[in-house]
Amino acid sequence: MNTWLKKILYGMIPGQCILCSCLTSRHLDLCFACEADLPTITNPCWRCGLVTEQQHELCFSCQARPPPFSHCFSGLAYLPPVDRLINQFKNQQKIITGKTLAQVLVRNYVATHMNFPDYWLPVPLHKSKLKSRGFNQALEIAEVLSDATQVPINNRLCRRIKNTAEQKTLTAKQRRRNMKNVFTLDTKLNGENIGIVDDVVTTTSTVSELSRILLTNGAKQVQISLPGTNPGQQTPSARIIRLCYSVAFVKSEAIIMDWETINIAQDFQSGTEGPADYAESFHIVVSDEEILTIDGANPWRPLTNDEYRWLGIDEVACHYLGHVNGTPIFANEVDPEAEEPQGYEFETLWSFLGSVDEAVFYLIGRAKQIVEWYQNHQFCGQCGKPTGGAEVDRSRKCKDCGNMFYPRLSPSIIVLITKGEEVLLAKNAQTRGNFYSTLAGFIEPGESIEEAVHREVFEEVGIKVKNLRYFNSQSWPFPNSLMLGFHAEYDAGEINLQEEEIADAQWFHYKDMPNRPAMISISGWLIDAHIKNMATGAD
Repeated sequence: MNTWLKKILYGMIPGQCILCSCLTSRHLDLCFACEADLPTITNPCWRCGLVTEQQHELCFSCQARPPPFSHCFSGLAYLPPVDRLINQFKNQQKIITGKTLAQVLVRNYVATHMNFPDYWLPVPLHKSKLKSRGFNQALEIAEVLSDATQVPINNRLCRRIKNTAEQKTLTAKQRRRNMKNVFTLDTKLNGENIGIVDDVVTTTSTVSELSRILLTNGAKQVQISLPGTNPGQQTPSARIIRLCYSVAFVKSEAIIMDWETINIAQDFQSGTEGPADYAESFHIVVSDEEILTIDGANPWRPLTNDEYRWLGIDEVACHYLGHVNGTPIFANEVDPEAEEPQGYEFETLWSFLGSVDEAVFYLIGRAKQIVEWYQNHQFCGQCGKPTGGAEVDRSRKCKDCGNMFYPRLSPSIIVLITKGEEVLLAKNAQTRGNFYSTLAGFIEPGESIEEAVHREVFEEVGIKVKNLRYFNSQSWPFPNSLMLGFHAEYDAGEINLQEEEIADAQWFHYKDMPNRPAMISISGWLIDAHIKNMATGAD
């Protein structure tokens, strides 16, 4: 019904209070006395809406792990009679009750907020739930918000593709798991501000998952609008119902854009001692040798400080890697038994080859190697006593015998051998498929790099080489190698395979090679450089 028509009808026909049933001429089905008795929140946390010691303070939970929204506008407390009214609205289909509570909420919201979202998005119901209930309670509230704010509703932006179990019967952890991959967006966003509307929030699992989907698909910021809030622990069964005004991801969006413009190869400055205070940060999260990725973030990027604190995973250790333009970067080791958070997935380091810039891959590899070094050196290998961190460099020191442990680095040689227009390529005995590459091996104690080249070549294929020319190096974190690349010329001997290492080795014309390494590795660089030299006639 249009607002002007409601005003005319209320002026002609008195309404009835939904609580005491008395007649009222207000443009609201709630008398003054009953509205004054509705429970409200005293000193709500300005971020999540729960009770704090002083007004506008952050509660302990938000200080430790901020939610995805940054400001919570509390309407009513989920205490009698609000709990009964919401139950009537949601489960007994008393639409007028829900509309009335929404009007109470909206009046306070409009009076205290100047900036509205670009449009309201009611939390969608699954089609089977919508069919059985007959209406979407979030849409009913959104209509009141839209009417008061003149902000349109967009209920076609997102769909609920999983018919999940009732949240009220689940634990907090089960609720987060229950909401994973529940929503899908039908269109890409372009920096819009979106207001999510729902009726009841308990652990914020539903609105958090929907907010994450919106933000990772182009939304600038998200508001969450609901009729009231849980005042804290006053009732064990209380559910959180609140109006949340979100600006948290405005700053996060800015730092995400900063990452996209950073040149890691030029801007990253390594370090071992991080700053004591910082406003923003990047986090590479490592768990059980895998790296955390953000669904929909392509190419990969690290987490912002808000995203990391919001993960809800126990941290094992934190390692400062360095900074980019003053913003610190950390490698965060988290509980290997933890489940993947909503909207995230752990991937192996191999999956990043070719999917991120070379410098970014090295940074991720650095994070993984430091985490693994820390894991493996908690105790002294000499006396078995605990180790501790050093103050001046990245090392571990035994507190008992003084033995020092630095991050492990294994220098290795890798060499492309040429003979006229032919190159020697070998197939590793452990490699699946028909894949040929250059020869490589670890440098042994007491030998030079050049000696290692001669030894490895003779051991693996039985030939001698000459005229070694250093080419380049590459950090190779599988697990912790530093590859030192060479070109060398054939000198003497016939191919004689070290069968436990090499399955096959052949001379190939540089214009007719088998499947060879891609340009993401130094073996590919060695081969590509030789082909270019042959094509141009360079030495």
